Amino acid sequence: MHTFKRTAQFITLLIETPRLPAEFPVSSQKIWEMEQAYRQAPHLEWSGVNSYKKILQYNQHLLAARYDGNGHFRFVTWQVNFDQTGVTLGHYFYRNEYEQAKEDFIQRSGLVDERKLFSKEQLSLLYSALLYSSFHDVNLDYSEKQEIDRLIRQIETITPVSQAVQQPELDPELDNER
Repeated sequence: MHTFKRTAQFITLLIETPRLPAEFPVSSQKIWEMEQAYRQAPHLEWSGVNSYKKILQYNQHLLAARYDGNGHFRFVTWQVNFDQTGVTLGHYFYRNEYEQAKEDFIQRSGLVDERKLFSKEQLSLLYSALLYSSFHDVNLDYSEKQEIDRLIRQIETITPVSQAVQQPELDPELDNER
């Protein structure tokens, strides 16, 4: 029950963080979210890291931030030691890398099972295979093509198209045989 409550609090924090209106650029919304999370966070009490504020803590892992001046925040994910008296094994993110720090926290804390995530290389391979199948598989019916198109669009939202598209090298001799 305790784990469920913490997970619910984390999801609530992500969902209910005040957001700017949709007409603001994405970068402005991210800056707003980052600053709001920092302002609402309590300072850490442990010696050596008391310049940081605790953004989130879950499953012996901590996401913290500190303001370095000139509009720049430093984020870090730490593992909290067994007796809750300090932190260790930090992953540091400089110059407002809030999105990367959140992703690292989610993975390190166990909120998401890493085995269920695809790397950018895997997404690129899936994207190329789906494109190839969509154009060349004559046995696909309409609903299967629609599902493939939906998957392609979903991958495009995760990974920019320029990174996702890696056309496989085609052997010119095989093309001539067709």
